Amino acid sequence: MRRSLATIILAVALPACGSDRENADTSTPALAPRTDATLDVDSQRLPPRDESLPERPAARQDTIVVEGTPEVMDFALVRSPPGFLIPFSTYVPASMTVTMDTAGPTDVATFTSGEAREMMDEAFMTVGIYPAGTTLLQAEDSIREFVVSRGPGIDESRAVEPPSWGEWAVELSYPRSLDRWYAGSAVIGQYGPRYFHVLQLYPAEYGDGIRPRFQAVLEHWRWDDTGRMLESGGTSTR
Repeated sequence: MRRSLATIILAVALPACGSDRENADTSTPALAPRTDATLDVDSQRLPPRDESLPERPAARQDTIVVEGTPEVMDFALVRSPPGFLIPFSTYVPASMTVTMDTAGPTDVATFTSGEAREMMDEAFMTVGIYPAGTTLLQAEDSIREFVVSRGPGIDESRAVEPPSWGEWAVELSYPRSLDRWYAGSAVIGQYGPRYFHVLQLYPAEYGDGIRPRFQAVLEHWRWDDTGRMLESGGTSTR
């Protein structure tokens, strides 16, 4: 069975599929949200979800600080589709759009705030899982190439201390045009044999509203083959 790019709002289930991905070319892993293409996935060679993990509620409420003001928000549970290179679940603000893309060598989950939906390709967070065999250097190069491809050649990005779960991180800052400056961050981490990235990108003026929403998604991120929480680095299964 073949599966193409699927867009879901919150926790809509996606179909399973099958084929070989382990020998895919890893020289230029894709980063950006894609809109077309298909790729078979061999779900038998991917880590299954641990069915013994505590079930997570379908919805919850959380308070996050947006532009300096605490806001109580409704959150909904989102799971990766069957066959995603590493299964995960997390909670997202109810207004957020979530896209799952398994159409290339890198599986990509894209999170776009409802506040910026008119700029789907301009303000987003992607979590990309690289194919087995991708090196840290290749993952770093793919981040750099992506940033260069979006800007006019001016790049004020700088290396920063990565979070506890990361191995490499940069703070992004560059103009897309004379009147719009972009900001964000990119972190590369390792989970088992695979590297993954968390890339946040948005017009600089959107930062105070979008960053807290993206951070909430990461705080609730659970790898569902082991129950390990991304932010804690431990084995909590909340």
